[in-house]
Amino acid sequence: MGNYVFKENQKFNRFWLWIPVGTVTLLVIGLGLLALEKPVSWTDKIIPILILGAVLLFFLSIRIEIRIDGNSLQYKYPPIINNWRKYRFEDMEQIEIKKYKSFWEFGGWGIRYNFDYWLYNTGGKYGLLVTTKKKKFMLGTYKPQEAQIAIDQFREFKSGNNAH
Repeated sequence: MGNYVFKENQKFNRFWLWIPVGTVTLLVIGLGLLALEKPVSWTDKIIPILILGAVLLFFLSIRIEIRIDGNSLQYKYPPIINNWRKYRFEDMEQIEIKKYKSFWEFGGWGIRYNFDYWLYNTGGKYGLLVTTKKKKFMLGTYKPQEAQIAIDQFREFKSGNNAH
């Protein structure tokens, strides 16, 4: 069982999440077109478009990557957390699948804190609740059944000779 590798990559791909972004984009473009009729410098026109473009690229690039192999859990959340955060099974106390409501329990999606632990997600209703010796955090998942196989592998590791 120790050979199973769970991998998941997620993006903000829910249509309704992009409605506010699209609305702001159209608003900025509309205001830019209205400004064409007035004598405005080209920098006054281009700077809002560049800012909007940077914000759009930022939101489009946000993703979470999760990997659980036979002896560790790793995740990153580019462009905010660009390096893998790695937790060896020896340093972890528990991993479990938890059903949750991101908006009600954390106030939304992304990187959130609920005064108990951090959440890293892009949507969905399931998470991997991880407890280490020093902290607790949850990684959102759209694949709870596949993640459960990795959790079973973790539990097998902890119950074996490697458990502390």
